[in-house]
Amino acid sequence: MAATNVEKSGASRYNTIVIVGAGMGGIAMAAKLQKQFNCTDFHIYEKAESTSGTWRQNDYPGCACDVPGAFYSFSFEPNYDLKRMNPTQQETKEYCDKVAVKYGVPQRTTFKTRVYKASWQEEKRQWRVWARNWETGEEIVHDCKVFITAIGILDVPNDTFNVPGRETFKGKIMHTTGWDHSVELKGKNVVVVGNGCTAAQLVPALLDRGVANLYQFFRSRHFYVAMPVDRDAVYPESLRKMWKLFPFTLYAYRVALFLYIEKSFIFFYNHKLGRWYRKKMTEESLEFMEKTAPKKYHDLLRPDFDLGCKRRIIEGEYLKSLHDPRISLHQDSIASVTPTSIISASGEEIPADIIALATGFNTTDFLYGIEVTGVNGVNVKDHWARYGGAEAYNCSVMHEFPNFFMILGPNTAPGHTSALMYAENNVDYAINVLRPLLSNIATRVELKKPAEDKWVISVQSALKNMVWNTGCNSWYNRGVDGWNSTTYPWTSFWYWYQSNYVNWADWEVELTEAGRRRRWRGGGSWGFRSMDTD
Repeated sequence: MAATNVEKSGASRYNTIVIVGAGMGGIAMAAKLQKQFNCTDFHIYEKAESTSGTWRQNDYPGCACDVPGAFYSFSFEPNYDLKRMNPTQQETKEYCDKVAVKYGVPQRTTFKTRVYKASWQEEKRQWRVWARNWETGEEIVHDCKVFITAIGILDVPNDTFNVPGRETFKGKIMHTTGWDHSVELKGKNVVVVGNGCTAAQLVPALLDRGVANLYQFFRSRHFYVAMPVDRDAVYPESLRKMWKLFPFTLYAYRVALFLYIEKSFIFFYNHKLGRWYRKKMTEESLEFMEKTAPKKYHDLLRPDFDLGCKRRIIEGEYLKSLHDPRISLHQDSIASVTPTSIISASGEEIPADIIALATGFNTTDFLYGIEVTGVNGVNVKDHWARYGGAEAYNCSVMHEFPNFFMILGPNTAPGHTSALMYAENNVDYAINVLRPLLSNIATRVELKKPAEDKWVISVQSALKNMVWNTGCNSWYNRGVDGWNSTTYPWTSFWYWYQSNYVNWADWEVELTEAGRRRRWRGGGSWGFRSMDTD
């Protein structure tokens, strides 16, 4: 679709649906629109040059999926060609790209283009979306009946390395997102900032690439749990052939993985059984850490908070790599940077050729860079401020924002299982709510305010009785007032159930003339839509 300067011409593109993001959430939305409605009247805007989202963006050394690949794949597109139990970044990206091509995502996407504004047009019952091509500066205005964001939470790097002297550094400073592979690593002194899941993959890979010395700086500690199988375990060709010949076997394996992973959810609870299970898991984790890591680092690694309060790290090779004489751990911050070194807060000067920032992402700005205004011009940030923080009914929709859905919106980080499952649940819920619109039965669907109020109170109350509220400093919560806009307080199975049914009593549905003639009505409590015929 060729872009025109619609700001100057006054013209506007139109599609029934506009989607922001061509990552896994956007791909899933595009695919299910076609599978369930045969709908191709959608357009996607993607800020990058290609599809696959976080798996395109994050290609640092050692990057891999820490969820089994058979489960970290679309339910509607089983990955029969899966090679490793925990696939590498490249393998995951190739799978995503393959699915995107199958459902025509690239040809329905405008790349290198950022959506920066969206406004509900009440008189037209549609959204107006503004976008800008960051390479050419071209402006686009796009009208649509339905507006969907599929940005995700692993999108905006958390680059907080604003220390004196940064601009004087003669070496390379880079965040793990957008890794510069042209930089030579062999024989270099590398400083790694951070020690979360990314750093646990990055550090062993840097050592394998022949760095001279590696100095890791961090502020907090983490629990490490043993990977059930070897990190490099490969599925035999005979097994992959069986999956293709008998697809139900891969489905059964996927279900088994789900159940195995889901049982760990219990330790997030603060009730008696949850505390017992958490104590058991804590003992196993600490025993594994002490058995695997060098004794000199035991005290430095041991966490001082409850297991699960922060995201557990599925251990691959990190703890083993700490035996390498080239690495040293520093629970310290960096006070300043010189042209050839860093100065720690404790005053130690350390030579540095490369500074690698494994500092994670901004996980609480769910509509980063997009000004979204709904009914009567209400801004989404003001809407959230009235509640106390980011929120969304069923993690996806809000009162005052008709025909608008978020994929991986507030409270969709599971903390223990596949985030892709939650993205698919968001997609399924949007599909179910959109049925009357895409069937030309309705022009407008909007959540009722009491439903949103009840949901927010329920979620935040439940989260107060979870391990995430036990006092650790985590990206799961905002810290100051305890508002948690990140994690989901119930099981993955319950979220799947909630996302596959719609409680139409919570919705205002504006019918078309055809809808009134056919006497469309919601299917009651937790039901699919139903239709009376004349």
